Amino acid sequence: MRRALVFLALIGLATCGAGCSSSGDADRLAGAWSVEEVVGGPAFPPGTDPEMRFSTAQQEMDGTSGCNSFGSDYSADGNGSLSFGPIESTAIGCPEPILAVEASLFDALGVVDGYVFDGTMLVLTDEEDAPLLRLDPIVAEAAG
Repeated sequence: MRRALVFLALIGLATCGAGCSSSGDADRLAGAWSVEEVVGGPAFPPGTDPEMRFSTAQQEMDGTSGCNSFGSDYSADGNGSLSFGPIESTAIGCPEPILAVEASLFDALGVVDGYVFDGTMLVLTDEEDAPLLRLDPIVAEAAG
């Protein structure tokens, strides 16, 4: 009987796939992410390369919109809950296309209530689990 339960548990883990959430998911936030989309907002102009970085040890986030730098503290748990403190930003005069998407990025960060992983993509969501931001991991290139 015990062998059967262990076998069923292993099958469940094997079939869970990348979309399943676990209590360790908050640690997956750590590192650098490319902001691919502000859902429903304007597209980032080519060459702006917006990024966000999460430091899980300090529970701090920082990034760049492609013009201004920004940052905040945050709170996250392994159940998909995520919230940011006040977003602080530099105030460099940026071209209008970047300012428009930057404003929508900051607006979205202000209402983030959760996160999910869709494969390797990080999706930040609102309180109704609707997607707000889509981020891809930035993989460091190996030296050599």
